[in-house]
Amino acid sequence: MTSKFETDSLLWQAAEKFIASADGNHDGTISEDEIKKLNRQRQRTIAELVAFHDVNEDGVVSTKEVKDSWVMYATSMLEVSKMMQGMQGRGDEGSDDEEDL
Repeated sequence: MTSKFETDSLLWQAAEKFIASADGNHDGTISEDEIKKLNRQRQRTIAELVAFHDVNEDGVVSTKEVKDSWVMYATSMLEVSKMMQGMQGRGDEGSDDEEDL
């Protein structure tokens, strides 16, 4: 089993790899043009993506902001996945028990 430290380290490494491909000109920010290239599925508008990642609301999406939000999202998804696996293992998926809330 992977420790939390190892998992966190892997998430940060994956975020670094993502940033290396996202920040095409390596200036420490992700421009709207760079976001457009990443937003291939067009599930969100550029404005929505900037608003989500621009944590300090300065109008600039820094690579640090993207890494932080990427790791936050990946960590949350990992925890949800573990929780769902645990529920399936107990055979109570879809349960309406208030205890599960």
